[in-house]
Amino acid sequence: VRYHEERSYGVLPCDHHIVMNEIETRYTELPRDKKIVVYCRSGNRSAYVVSFLEHKGFKEVYTLEGGIFAWKKYDPSIEEY
Repeated sequence: VRYHEERSYGVLPCDHHIVMNEIETRYTELPRDKKIVVYCRSGNRSAYVVSFLEHKGFKEVYTLEGGIFAWKKYDPSIEEY
């Protein structure tokens, strides 16, 4: 759910990018039969999107606690911004 310019700092594997302000019109692109992990910079925007997706009937949708900054401990190539 990060903005386009934020992606230059790094992305996670199997990323399907939808900006938060586009989620209400693009959520149908997401698979309902797979687990979905939503992430942003630090976890705040993704929590909103997870709530939205759950309201739309998604069952296995999670937020990456701490966002991409938390993922940095697994992938040091992620730049802080």
